[in-house]
Amino acid sequence: MLHPSDNAATHSLTEAGTIRGVRPGPLRPCGGVVVLHRRAEETQDVVHLDEVEVVERGQDVYLKSVVDAGGEPARALVWVQQSFADEGETPRLPAKDLAALTIMEREGKLTATQAKTVLGDMLAAGGGDPAAIAAAKGFEALDTSSIAKFVDDAIAAQPDAWAKYCAGEEKAAGALVGSIMKASKGKADGKVVTALLQERRGS
Repeated sequence: MLHPSDNAATHSLTEAGTIRGVRPGPLRPCGGVVVLHRRAEETQDVVHLDEVEVVERGQDVYLKSVVDAGGEPARALVWVQQSFADEGETPRLPAKDLAALTIMEREGKLTATQAKTVLGDMLAAGGGDPAAIAAAKGFEALDTSSIAKFVDDAIAAQPDAWAKYCAGEEKAAGALVGSIMKASKGKADGKVVTALLQERRGS
């Protein structure tokens, strides 16, 4: 368990956090939670996350192992925070398997929704090849040109929502994105969808 007063634990967490640029700020106690203040900033190969709370699970060494195995730091941290609450200090899922999943996300081979489903299967089985699991489920992230067609179809089908979005009503994008994700059966990358909508709006 990590405690703000435990110098050894704090040192361990700091070492894990600084691997490949996930750089924590000062620790402070917050009702049983260790809070790492991070600045929202991105540079090449460096990721700083803002207001990240890490429950005292002692999983910093595991996180370091994931990143050392080539995992994408920010995504690895998100998955450990969100999905490993019951895994203890030594999660059943091998660090290399989680690293492989985050690499697939980084390379655009899986959407965040697909990655979450694959991770669920990996955790249930105590490991596994994310690429094989994704293939078995028929998961395949669409390329930008394919997503662009879904975007154009959604704009044509929902002129009112599109007009509101163009007028600056950001909430109107929800209807468009929802339609695109439904039409693509969840295979469209949400970030790409948003970028294409913004591009077509001219923003």
